[in-house]
Amino acid sequence: MDLFLGNYIVEESEGLTSKSPLEVDRDWKYYAVPVIFIVAFSMFVVSVLLPDEHLSEQMMYVLFWGMASVMSMATIFMYGVAFVDQPRLATAKFKTE
Repeated sequence: MDLFLGNYIVEESEGLTSKSPLEVDRDWKYYAVPVIFIVAFSMFVVSVLLPDEHLSEQMMYVLFWGMASVMSMATIFMYGVAFVDQPRLATAKFKTE
């Protein structure tokens, strides 16, 4: 927000030689859980749309991928604050006019 209001001064070398204050190192789980949800939901849609020879086998696939989708979405909602990027600018580089 400070960047858009003009309170923050961006240096020319920021992000190249010095680390940007908006850059955050994230763990693998922050990328893995959304990818798991996308794969599980797409497999759920495929198992619903493509018919199988046996109805019980198709229902097993639908239930499995449906539950995988629900569980990964529940994980994302439960730990939603951790998945949202909340950038903060360094307070040391504010304008002093």
